[in-house]
This record gives sequence, C-alpha cells and structure tokens, in this order.
Amino acid sequence: MKNILAVCLGNICRSPAAEGILKSMVFEAGKGHEFFIDSAGLLDYHKGKLPDHRMRKSASDRGYELNSLSRPVVAEDFKRFDYILAMDKVVFQELQKMASSEEEQQKIHMMSDYLSEFDYDEIPDPYYGIKKDFELVLDLLEDSCAVFLGKINK
Repeated sequence: MKNILAVCLGNICRSPAAEGILKSMVFEAGKGHEFFIDSAGLLDYHKGKLPDHRMRKSASDRGYELNSLSRPVVAEDFKRFDYILAMDKVVFQELQKMASSEEEQQKIHMMSDYLSEFDYDEIPDPYYGIKKDFELVLDLLEDSCAVFLGKINK
C-alpha cells in the first residue's frame, strides 16, 4: 500500500483536486486497492468544509469528484504517509519545518517537480482567480499526477 498526501494552504482548491485526480488515475488503472490518497492544508480555517465550489465545478466538468472535507496537516501525517506532495514553495518550507526527522523531510516533494508538459515551479493558488485559473491548476495537476504515479509505480 502506498500512502500519498497532497498539501496546500487551506485544503479547498489545489490539494483536494490533486487527491481527486490521483484517486481517479489509480482507480482507472485498476490499482485503487494499492493506494491510500488524502489531502490536507497548512491552515485549519476551512476545517470540515468541502472543496471550493469553483474547483468542484471545474473538476466535475473533467469527470473528477471532489468530496473530501478540509483538514489540517497533523504530526501523524508524517508517519502515516510515504509521499507528501506540496503545492507551492511556502507549503514545502512549512512542511519541512513540521517534519520531526530527516526521514520525514525526505517524504516531502514539490508537486511541480513532476510536471512534464508545463514550465511552472509551483502549482499556483487559484482561490482569488477566475475560471481559467482553476482550469490551469487542473491542467498542471493532471500532468504532474500522471508523471508522479509513473515514477512511483516503477
């Protein structure tokens, strides 16, 4: 079983989208039983809430269901998950500070490091943007999630 956690700031846009895309990809590959995929945020401001309605709509238009409830990252996540995927540099740096050992720090990766079709060093936060910003995030996540899964399934 491979355990994957996607992390963004508030856990209502990027990380639940990554969670939904990853789940869809492993399910379509017939490997859903081999993975546990979740998402979380650095902040607990949206704790217990569904993903942003604009992200849910854009994702739904592509066939992804985003129905997880927002939650903050907790210390146990660094023990439970094999891969922790940070959506941007601030999230990456904060996760590095939260990790209690070098082993835990090694689990943290930038989602953008897995991009193959786009030249972005972060997955941008669409929260204050418009529809095209949510679409861009989904484009980036579809690309990076596919590459990431390809690398860990070798």
